[in-house]
Amino acid sequence: TVLAAARLLLAANRHEVACYLYERCAELNLPGAALALYELHRGGLANTPAHYLDDEAAGYWLQRAVEAGSRQAKYNLACLRMDGDEDLNERSAMLAVRRLLVDALGNPQINARARLHLGILLRRFGEVQERTEAVAYLLSLVEHPDPWLAGRACAELGLAWMQGRGTRKQSRFAAIEWVNRAVSLQPRDTAIGDIQAEILNSHNRVKTLFTQCGAALFRGTLHASELPPKQAFPHTGSL
Repeated sequence: TVLAAARLLLAANRHEVACYLYERCAELNLPGAALALYELHRGGLANTPAHYLDDEAAGYWLQRAVEAGSRQAKYNLACLRMDGDEDLNERSAMLAVRRLLVDALGNPQINARARLHLGILLRRFGEVQERTEAVAYLLSLVEHPDPWLAGRACAELGLAWMQGRGTRKQSRFAAIEWVNRAVSLQPRDTAIGDIQAEILNSHNRVKTLFTQCGAALFRGTLHASELPPKQAFPHTGSL
């Protein structure tokens, strides 16, 4: 196909011809062309010459890809909006990002990441029922084979329990259990480390000690399903 030819030309560092082919394909609304141009202009493709790097052009082609129905593009745009300066406390803005992520669920390659971002979005900015949905999205990922996805989902559940957002009640004990599992899965992840510090009050050793002791003393009644799954250990046979 023409798009396959354009990819081969990029691999051969024939960027000018490849870019021309992609632009013609995008004008014909061929699936994948606008998204490829977005990747080219944002520097997401290997060996891209500096004069192709252009944030404005990248944004233009990303929007074109979204309008063409690309689920990957919708996911990318949602992530950019969540990571940017947009005020997602504004209901209409939050719902627009949510629609992008819900549409992205239809792509099997990014379904899990879309669920993670839906969980984060709705936990932070959703209304009461939406926060419950957020916890469901996050719980669906805690045993995902990708340790980054599973770890970040566990960390976000820690925040949900600490704040009582979408959970049955507020529980610092459950929050600590979830974030500790997150750290065990991704011990060098700085975002997860920051979440652990927030939950444990790690900026102050005395507060950390009181936080942990208080959580253990006042843990209350928690169902097994509300705590992290037991980690499986390999069976050790007799010597």
